[in-house]
Amino acid sequence: MDGRIVMATVEKAPLVSALRSNPVVALTVDDAPLTIIGVAEIEIVDGVPDVYLDGARPFVAAGAWDGFEAGVRALYDRMAVVTVAPTGPVAVQAGTSGGGRGAGHPARPGTIGWS
Repeated sequence: MDGRIVMATVEKAPLVSALRSNPVVALTVDDAPLTIIGVAEIEIVDGVPDVYLDGARPFVAAGAWDGFEAGVRALYDRMAVVTVAPTGPVAVQAGTSGGGRGAGHPARPGTIGWS
């Protein structure tokens, strides 16, 4: 692990266009008062990248995995892999409950992995 954060999304997602215009990002961890500042790189890949499937696996019942994977592979011919390289220290926001969706709300499945 080198500290980069890797996520995948659909090739034509608004996120991809926005990051091409301005690759400087601030990622907030939902369940912790944590913000990571970095620079994003985008790579368009054929098929469904492993980082997407690896991120989804904990949220899909074991018996449903084969169908889920087949459905995802049928749905996406190409995807964007977004890699964020932190550019400085991680900011811990004291006295806050974190940002985003908050405690008890897991991250959306299949979106984030650690490289």
